[in-house]
Amino acid sequence: MPKYLLKPREQHVDLQICIPVYKRVNELLILANSIRDSLDGLNYNLYFLLNGASEDAKTLVLEKLAKFNNTGVIFFEENIKEDIFIWPLLNLPKGLCWVIGDDDFVLGNARDIVNQSLNNDLTILNYDLYDQNLENKVIANYLGRDFLSNNQDIDIKSLFSILGDKLCFISSVIINSKILSFNSIDTTPKSFQYASLIYNSFAKYELETRIVFEDEICFRQRGNNIPDDVKHVTDDIFINDIRLFYIRMLKEPVYRVSAFFRLIELTFVLIPKRLIVCRIEGRVSNVRTFTFIDYLYLFVVKNILRVVPVTFLIFLRDSRK
Repeated sequence: MPKYLLKPREQHVDLQICIPVYKRVNELLILANSIRDSLDGLNYNLYFLLNGASEDAKTLVLEKLAKFNNTGVIFFEENIKEDIFIWPLLNLPKGLCWVIGDDDFVLGNARDIVNQSLNNDLTILNYDLYDQNLENKVIANYLGRDFLSNNQDIDIKSLFSILGDKLCFISSVIINSKILSFNSIDTTPKSFQYASLIYNSFAKYELETRIVFEDEICFRQRGNNIPDDVKHVTDDIFINDIRLFYIRMLKEPVYRVSAFFRLIELTFVLIPKRLIVCRIEGRVSNVRTFTFIDYLYLFVVKNILRVVPVTFLIFLRDSRK
């Protein structure tokens, strides 16, 4: 069971901000300082969730970061992995909640954008994707490219059609946890239970809700900030878990059509691309299959990639840039 090492002085605030903490130290310090600088004047609590955190990370939080009256520290003796992202939504005081990845960076204009979000049940925040050092922009307007208009109100069915699995990128969501229900979580696969909780809860919620996409960039997210020795975990998510997520979403009538077309695109376009990257970078991918046709198709794809020279795959990849 998690235990509070420190509780904020004020429990009734407009927004709960939560940062899951594991091993990153330098990135966490940069993020925490950016939150303090950017959101000055807003009525919020900032929780550090020590999720099996390293000693260096715990020391940083307890000695340097948790020194303000609106700070809370919750200690998890063991790393609960993906569950850490939904734990605050279901266990902290109900209301607006923002779970932020521990290596992101909040921009100075976030104060006004976050303040506007206090009127919504679900706010999708836009961001730029940077390299792991936050020095070079990799992809600008990362979520805004998917939306046709700026700052638009949207329903949950349309949101699923537009973003789909991208909703699992946690930092981009400020959500009213009063709407969420534990019964709406589809915990298989774990990697997408955060998105599943939000989509299914909103689809089943009987009262009117307000969902808004904010197009103005208000934070930076690090891309490719994944150590080489754990890249196989990311491969598993974007080859296997993502397909299983859409297969599970097919059972919900409100999402069925969009989930079907996403599944087709994944199977015949995006997953072969991911398998090519794995082959070029010398990683062995563990491809799971869910139907017999699925098995036959991916068996053929994998065996073709085994015999194609890596130099030719590199040429194909580079020729499309």
